[in-house]
Amino acid sequence: MIAKYAEMSITERANIQGGIGVIHCRNVFEKEALIGKTRYFARMRFKPGESIGAHPHVDNVEFYYILSGDFEVTEEGHKEKLQAGDAVMTGNGDVHSIINIGNCDGELLAIVIDN
Repeated sequence: MIAKYAEMSITERANIQGGIGVIHCRNVFEKEALIGKTRYFARMRFKPGESIGAHPHVDNVEFYYILSGDFEVTEEGHKEKLQAGDAVMTGNGDVHSIINIGNCDGELLAIVIDN
């Protein structure tokens, strides 16, 4: 299956997991098209100060791959600054959150896979 950037659907998700702002999500593949245990696959754009609130991953694993911008991830209470090329993997019941701490928009690729 091929996904063309210009044909991907876009959703605006407000206050994800209690976070701040409205995150612009470009769905790389629609949920109905995903196969195997993959549940979510999207490119997400955060304006400065926008975030996804703290949430656990018990029955799945979530990957964030930073494409651009400056982010801060909190995972199990530990804060870490991330930039383009950095990645996070959260699962096994761990809790994480992410916020754009930069002065310009930042983007990441988010993938959720069920256990």
